[in-house]
Amino acid sequence: VCDGHSDCHDSGDDENMCNTNPHCHLNCTCIGFVVMCTNSTIDNVSKFSAFLRTLIIFHSTLNFPQAQFNNLKYLIFLKLSHCRILNISSNKFYGLISLRELHLSFNMITVLNKSEFGGLAAMGNLNLSFCRIGSLGKHIFDPENILEILDISKNPLQTIDDNAFRHLLRLKQLNLRNTDLIFISQNVFVQLPFHVILNVSDDILH
Repeated sequence: VCDGHSDCHDSGDDENMCNTNPHCHLNCTCIGFVVMCTNSTIDNVSKFSAFLRTLIIFHSTLNFPQAQFNNLKYLIFLKLSHCRILNISSNKFYGLISLRELHLSFNMITVLNKSEFGGLAAMGNLNLSFCRIGSLGKHIFDPENILEILDISKNPLQTIDDNAFRHLLRLKQLNLRNTDLIFISQNVFVQLPFHVILNVSDDILH
């Protein structure tokens, strides 16, 4: 109910009472608790329902302050792709306490540093593929994280700090394919779970 998909195939009435965004943003589609925008300029996400579950924004410009995410406490899925995001300031997504999946692929992010994803205690899937990430700093993730899937593939990644993946105690999949890495210290993976599925070119493991 209110997920943008009609589960009552004959009548579709499970979505009929879910129009919580009567004044949908230009170039956005709003159905129930789902909003999808493309080729738009988003300057105020607080106009969307505070009960939003899914927010997808493609090929758009984001001009809103990061604090506006504090209003979306029920958001589960967030995708900001092709939005020319340059960096992720510390605790940028703080307040998204229910977020389970964050997709930031095809942006202009160049580096990840300490506590970039602070406050995302429920996040299990993070996609950073096809960005411009050249290095991973230390302690990117807080100790409270429950991340299970991390995709950093298709980046010009060259360096990874030995403590970059510290605290990823629940990680199940790590994708580092198609990067510019030519060497990875074994110390990088010391604190990863034994059962993690590592997707990386064999010739850079030494």
